[in-house]
Amino acid sequence: MNNNNINVMITQINQALEQLHNPKSTSDMRQTAQEFLEEVKQRAEAYSYAIQILSTTQNDITKHYGLHIIEILVKNRWYNASDNERELVKKEILDLVARVPGTEQKFIREKLVTILVEIIKRDWPQRWINLLGSLVDIAKISDTQAELVLLTFGQLPHDIIFENTSSSNLLSEQRRKDLMAGINVAVSSLFEFFYSMLETRYAQYKQVVSTDPTNAKNANTSNIHLINVLLNSLRSYIDWVPVKLIFNHKLDLIFCQLLLDIPFRMGACECLMLFLNRKVKTPEENKSDLISTPFKSMENIIKSILISKDFEDDYSYHKRLTQTLTILGTLHLSIYDGKGILPNNYNQYLDLMLQMISHPSILLCSLAMPFWLAFLKQENYDIPFKDEIMKKILEISLLKMVRTGDPEKEENPQSKYSELDFGTSKEWSNFYGSIRNRYIEFIKIIAAHKHEMSFFFIALKIIEMLESLKNNANPLTHEQTLITESHAYSLDCILQAIKESNAQFFDSKNTISTATSATTPFNALITTTTEKLFSLLIEITHQDPNVTSFQIDCISALSCYYQYHPETIQFVLNKIIPLVHFKPTPLAGVDPNSRHYQTSILQAHRRAITSLINLSSSLNDVIKPYFGTIYQSMGQLFQQNLLNESEKVMIYHLLAVFSNNLSSYQQIVDFLKEILAIHITQWTGAEITSALQSPDSFLSYLGLLQPDNQDPLFINRRKNLSLMVSTFQTFWKKTQIPINSSDEGFSPFIANGTSYNGKWPISNFVKEILPNIVSLTRTLHSLWDPKVKQTIHPSYHAIYQLDDAITAPLLGYDYHKENKSEAGYITFLRNLLDTLRDSCYDIIGYGFTHGDELFGIPSLPNILYDSVFSYLEFCENRHLKIIIKLVLQPLIKLCPNKLQSQIFDPLFPPFLSTLYNRLKSGWGIIATRSQRHDSFGAENEKNEIIEDKILRDLTFEYLNWITLFVHQPYIISSGDNIIPPTMYGLSCCLLSIDHPILKKTIHLTIQFIDALGNDQKFYKLLGSDVFGCCLEVLKENKISDLNNDLMTLMKSIYIKFYQLCNLPQNILLTLPNITPSILEKFNRDLADSKAEKNQKLLFRRLLNDVIGINLNKTKKESILDLPEKLYIQKVANSSWLESNEKSSLADLFN
Repeated sequence: MNNNNINVMITQINQALEQLHNPKSTSDMRQTAQEFLEEVKQRAEAYSYAIQILSTTQNDITKHYGLHIIEILVKNRWYNASDNERELVKKEILDLVARVPGTEQKFIREKLVTILVEIIKRDWPQRWINLLGSLVDIAKISDTQAELVLLTFGQLPHDIIFENTSSSNLLSEQRRKDLMAGINVAVSSLFEFFYSMLETRYAQYKQVVSTDPTNAKNANTSNIHLINVLLNSLRSYIDWVPVKLIFNHKLDLIFCQLLLDIPFRMGACECLMLFLNRKVKTPEENKSDLISTPFKSMENIIKSILISKDFEDDYSYHKRLTQTLTILGTLHLSIYDGKGILPNNYNQYLDLMLQMISHPSILLCSLAMPFWLAFLKQENYDIPFKDEIMKKILEISLLKMVRTGDPEKEENPQSKYSELDFGTSKEWSNFYGSIRNRYIEFIKIIAAHKHEMSFFFIALKIIEMLESLKNNANPLTHEQTLITESHAYSLDCILQAIKESNAQFFDSKNTISTATSATTPFNALITTTTEKLFSLLIEITHQDPNVTSFQIDCISALSCYYQYHPETIQFVLNKIIPLVHFKPTPLAGVDPNSRHYQTSILQAHRRAITSLINLSSSLNDVIKPYFGTIYQSMGQLFQQNLLNESEKVMIYHLLAVFSNNLSSYQQIVDFLKEILAIHITQWTGAEITSALQSPDSFLSYLGLLQPDNQDPLFINRRKNLSLMVSTFQTFWKKTQIPINSSDEGFSPFIANGTSYNGKWPISNFVKEILPNIVSLTRTLHSLWDPKVKQTIHPSYHAIYQLDDAITAPLLGYDYHKENKSEAGYITFLRNLLDTLRDSCYDIIGYGFTHGDELFGIPSLPNILYDSVFSYLEFCENRHLKIIIKLVLQPLIKLCPNKLQSQIFDPLFPPFLSTLYNRLKSGWGIIATRSQRHDSFGAENEKNEIIEDKILRDLTFEYLNWITLFVHQPYIISSGDNIIPPTMYGLSCCLLSIDHPILKKTIHLTIQFIDALGNDQKFYKLLGSDVFGCCLEVLKENKISDLNNDLMTLMKSIYIKFYQLCNLPQNILLTLPNITPSILEKFNRDLADSKAEKNQKLLFRRLLNDVIGINLNKTKKESILDLPEKLYIQKVANSSWLESNEKSSLADLFN
């Protein structure tokens, strides 16, 4: 092409670019310009335009377009270009790099570096021998050229050494080997270049600092920038080059020295961190050599912390330094055998790490935690001052367990750091919870190894606190309350850890050889200290309910002490039982009617009941003589009506624990009958039975057909119904078969081909309780029928809305009950319906764990069909999630093999069909919405966020459930009606483009392929439909991280089926860029490639151009357009349905 034609084309390109970027251009004008520019890029002679553009133009946009043409040539057509064309491009790029002015735009410079690296990957070293010498010469031209060369050297290893980058996966194995050989040969010269530039530039920097310290930053801008670019480039080499290169140039020492220079400390710290955490370990490396210099330079490291620039910059450096020091310490622990000499300055290092773990920033603390966990778990790490360090860690952990530092609600040193690290209180709170658990782990580890030290530490702290409270009648502040809670919880953690490793810790007969003095044995000190602690806990009577809660928690934590001192249990019960209905005298300055005060009292009540439950469970032999006293005391509280409904249910839990400790089957049955008699009589009575039979009677019974009906009659009915169902749920879940009972009533038996340990006493009440549970479940489901909703009075319609307690966390807000604006009775009714539903599911699902309690009922499929599986089309996604979790998971885990066909076949396919519809519709709406650029208001967006998160939760629960299918031989071998809807549901999950969901779905789908792949009847389902869905996801996916996972799944399907049938080949042939000849060659290469790595590479090359293909270019519909009738028709003809006179399960789903 002659120059005139090239110039004409460049003029047209300039005009098109002007039209594209002109704000006055119309959409049609921009589209026309865009299409022209894209077409030009694909022309064979496009590189000629690019060379001319880069040689003549000064316009940044045009220049960037010319570089983009070159980039496309290099990436897509480099090997098809002639030698002259390639040499011309290489020469022009190097010339461009050599003459780039310092004022050139950053995006132009970055594009130049990218193109240069892409050419290097294709031609160096064989066809570009003098490259490195040319680049070193270019670097000498000016600071700008030096920067570009450093950036090039820094980017190169990412695409050669490390295989996780997208471009490195496109290189052939042989090409990668050639590049690695070349860079390994060149790396010594590269490091000479790096060191020489670092030495020169740092000397210039120090000279400026020494001669003009006040203006050092401005005068040193170029040196500072280049040294930082150099350090950044070094990061690409530090963790894989031969370590002798680093030692020969003393780079480890240089990094430590640069920590003292504020401009370089972050870059030097990151290089040091990579050096200590090297990925590639050569045989000559010695870990002790890696840690030697940093430990010797500990004084410099400490000084660098004291040098201050500004708050945020200092804090960022401190976080990175903490990471580096953590790696240093854990690396040392991995090589230290407990006998050698400790590194230089190890004491200073540990002191510094203690400061890190006690820092006001919880994020910075978290970065030091891996070292301390490793340190505490190192059993052979015996150093003289280890006990002292453990005491300090206990002290720090106790302080850190106090929840403080909320970025939105507090102003203190902790919150100042939290504001930088967390966007909201919710984010901070979630992170704090995880960090608090790590401090608790510290406490437990120390307690497990140092029993006495840990016990005395926390016991003396609490004694000191109790003595202070004994003489102070003032109410606790919020911070003091948090401190008491942390102390009580720490006591419980320490004693639990001691109990697990030394159950006889409080046994006075247990002799311990260590002594604190010549006269007092250690066990005597333990006894004396515990008695003093126990006495204070029992004696103190404080009118602040928070103090009372603190006492209860500490008393409960001492259960392992009561085991060896049973005489104390009477004092414990005398203290705890009255606190179940604790009524304090309000203290001065306290509003007795405030929500906070009343809540504190309720918490004290519940802590007292919980304490009785825990003590009865863990010390049944010690508590058993007092069961009668406790039972009588609880009975009096019931008779005097001094308990609310929640407290009654908690006491029923306590009574269930009592029943579990009775040895005779008949004793337990009689005891349960006595407790449950009043509720069963009501439950099976005509009033309740009638109320639960239909939605109309149920709504009438609760008073929901009249406006704002607050009649005490209806209020009592609502509370009573909740209490009855919660009571049944509690006994269903908490009663057990007594262990080691000789009673014949508990003897093992076999039913439906399954062996059971014994008959559950609660099973005696199934026939009385279950019928109305079934009716209630069906009625609750029907309440969401739009026709039924219309019968409810409009003043109650708000009960169908999600409660703020559910929506606030979904939206990332903290939920505060006091901020609710709706009427209390609306909240109560909404929660009542949710609680009743959950309890019914729980009772049915937990019944599957009770031996043959439910499986022994011949009509169980009908019962489930009429309750849990009724009105599924009206159930919300959140309801379906609970059904899966509470009913279907235990059902599939525990169903006897003999009954699986008659239970699974009629029930699973329609439920899977419902889930398929919900998942397909829900994720389809999200995909459509993601293409929308308009907005329908903040309130609508909130609703969308809530719905999306509920859908996501449902999807995860669905995946958890069908994970169990793979391990069920019946479903895999005989589930012809179950597998198709299951795989279609998985296809919907693939289309979610949600990373965690997609990862889990891909893993699960591969499991199904392995389990089903040899069954010919599933060839089309897996080899065509699922494979086609994967291809569709790959085309639509914009997240590069997911491509490898998707291709792994497609590879698994293709390799499984391509030699068995043509189905996956036919799917690939729908793509415009894949022809039969290409596919035939691909199949041959695949057959020859046995290594999984090579197979992945083949797939990536074949499908690389698929990503981003417009759906309109495909020749076939998406598999998710296929109707459900593919599998619903089979379900409709099942024999179970015919025998039960049901027309079709598909009718359930309309």
